[in-house]
Amino acid sequence: MNVIKTHIPSSKPSLAAMAAKIGAPSSSIMKEAAAETSKSEVVADPKKEGIPVELQVQNRKPLTPAQEKALAAASAKAKSNPATATRGTPPSQAKAQAKAKSAKPTKSGKPRADRKASGPSGLVADCLKLAARSRGDRRLGVDATELNETTKWTGAPWKWLFHNPKNTGWCQRWGYDLTVFTGADGEKRYFVEKFDGSRAANVKVEAAPAKVKADAKPAPKAKSAGKAKAARKSKKAPKARAKKKAA
Repeated sequence: MNVIKTHIPSSKPSLAAMAAKIGAPSSSIMKEAAAETSKSEVVADPKKEGIPVELQVQNRKPLTPAQEKALAAASAKAKSNPATATRGTPPSQAKAQAKAKSAKPTKSGKPRADRKASGPSGLVADCLKLAARSRGDRRLGVDATELNETTKWTGAPWKWLFHNPKNTGWCQRWGYDLTVFTGADGEKRYFVEKFDGSRAANVKVEAAPAKVKADAKPAPKAKSAGKAKAARKSKKAPKARAKKKAA
């Protein structure tokens, strides 16, 4: 018996025939082709149980140049975004980066070490300049009222700000000696003098001078014995005359 082999075409056309008929494959056709190719070439690894076969390392295809370019652009965009910049970094490093970003810049815009080397600035420099005033050998300094007007502060502990036991005062930071004295009107004044910084800053509080009352009467002078006797006789004389006339 002779057997005749015949080819019966499938009702579903092949992907290649569809691509040839259309001329340029659509995106859906390309996806189906990639899925069909990947299914035919995938190799399952028993050690990676639970991971889909298509996602296992041995079945991943290398990226095309276009895909690598798109991936690099996406990575750069993620790093520029503060919300995702610390992803993938060690916790200690991420914490240090977040602390550095959240740190507020200083008003002068300089690091603290540079600021200390360059000297005081801003309102601190203004206060020290006022407190260092003198006229010849006469100390002028500054009082709390003038400091309040200059800084627009109220109730500031000026002596503490100039010099304090914690060594954080302006005089201790910038190398000034402080003298607290009483002015002509009884007000407390602060006077500073610059020194080379080779020693600790000194503070001196002068006592207020004793006040003399303007309306105080001088003490009466003691009379001598002769003057006192004459005064007694002069008082008795009118009384004696009056008695003689009455007699």
